[in-house]
Amino acid sequence: MYPRLQNLFLNSLGEASDSSVTALADVVTLPAQSILIEQGAPTQYVYLLTSGLASMVNTMPDGSTAEVGVCGREGPIGAADLFGQGSTGCIMQIAGDGLRIPVDAFRQLLHESAEVRGRTLEFMQNTIAGLGQISACNRLHSAEARLARWLLMVQDRVEGKTVPVKQACLAQMLGSRRTTITMAAAIMKRNGWIGYNRGRIQILDRRLLKSAACTCYPVLDRLYRELYSTASL
Repeated sequence: MYPRLQNLFLNSLGEASDSSVTALADVVTLPAQSILIEQGAPTQYVYLLTSGLASMVNTMPDGSTAEVGVCGREGPIGAADLFGQGSTGCIMQIAGDGLRIPVDAFRQLLHESAEVRGRTLEFMQNTIAGLGQISACNRLHSAEARLARWLLMVQDRVEGKTVPVKQACLAQMLGSRRTTITMAAAIMKRNGWIGYNRGRIQILDRRLLKSAACTCYPVLDRLYRELYSTASL
């Protein structure tokens, strides 16, 4: 069994429910850009990350993409399909490890455990609120403000100052041209907020980065901090 603090969803459960979940799981290593959920396809597995970061991505008919959410160690990725919400595509943005549970086994556990079902629904409600906020953010706010918001959200989840991501991937995730993201990152670097080199962005001044982020960040940060706040830990 994984140490409970490595996954917030497991940490929100009592020991019996925690054991019921982990008994169904395989431990997996998830490289960057590996596909967890294919958009529009039946979900095969539910994932609980213990490190790394996943991006929930919508792909348009012309092949263009935009990120509509991120998920680190906070919840059961893939559970939405079990409640008829449909499957948004999901890829590993930052490599990590996790637990992988066959979707049918997790579905059965939802029927058997009121606690697991309740925490899963709480995660889904939280995620839906975040998806709506990010969708509006992608449409209304500048590339610089969205990039600052994204970096802060990622740092909250990976708990480090270095984010391993290439600018081309950032452009895809933020639904912007690469040149636009390059210019935004250059401004941040010149101001001393970040540094970047060879596919790695280092956050140098979080306080100033927060001042540059759009007003969506405090909303999304509150959603993240308040998730499972009613759990008896």
